Amino acid sequence: MRDFVVLIFLIACIFAAWKKPWWGVLSLAVFSYLNPHAYAWGFVRTLPVYYVLFLVVALRTFTTKDKQSLPKDWRIPVFVMLWIGFAITSTQAYFPDIAWQKFWIVTKIYLPFYFTLVLINTRQKLYYLIVTIAASIGIVAVKGGLFAILHGFSARVYGPPNTQFEENNSFALVMLISIPLLLIWQKETLNLWFKKGILMAIPIIYAASLSSWSRGALLTMMALTLMLIFKSNHKFLTIPLLFVGAIVAMNFLPQEWFGRMNTIETYQKDSSETDGIILLNILFLEPVLRDGCG
Repeated sequence: MRDFVVLIFLIACIFAAWKKPWWGVLSLAVFSYLNPHAYAWGFVRTLPVYYVLFLVVALRTFTTKDKQSLPKDWRIPVFVMLWIGFAITSTQAYFPDIAWQKFWIVTKIYLPFYFTLVLINTRQKLYYLIVTIAASIGIVAVKGGLFAILHGFSARVYGPPNTQFEENNSFALVMLISIPLLLIWQKETLNLWFKKGILMAIPIIYAASLSSWSRGALLTMMALTLMLIFKSNHKFLTIPLLFVGAIVAMNFLPQEWFGRMNTIETYQKDSSETDGIILLNILFLEPVLRDGCG
């Protein structure tokens, strides 16, 4: 049953992308972050659903007139240079087969950004893209947060199976990235139910990130929280709520969690992508937080 639901949803996304290519960008975001096909049980899990949708969006991107030239922004050449850096370092890797495999995965992540840059050419489209990404990540994050709470934070939270962020560290950071996007959605929407629902979802996402048992996520959470406090117009309400939330969380987190977090000073001994992800967050999320959708 799940397979047919996902297949019908994919077909609907293909028709939407063909009608309006920028809808295809939103559809790619759903299949990139929500990964509905990862929750299927049968034949859909092995279908190249993302690549089919990607080809449709690529074809319509080059045939539609509703697009813009690449924006003149310093972040774009920096982003390209980062990809070139990945390519150069891959040639010098100790394990070239693994390095090139990772490089092509990163390249497949890079390619859809072109569609975003040329097809998302209005404020309204950008807002819908932010909402789509926030909702896609938020759904699986809330699911993970409820799982964490029901299990008393004793079990680790992982991302959707067979995806780029299945691993607990990556999923924790993805969930934290969604929080600023959810707050933009909460600020812009006029629907009171959405406003209340988003505010209820954010503490659950924090719980999910804590239950990932990721040390990098803990550091990112602290930095994100400080930035959100700094940007908040209700600091006198936000700070006490965060303080109470931290005390409640400390009473429920198991001792093994604290033991793992106490090993942060030995991070040099572990392989981690945290520094690079945090840097990208600063480069690309900071202007979104500063300017909203404007």
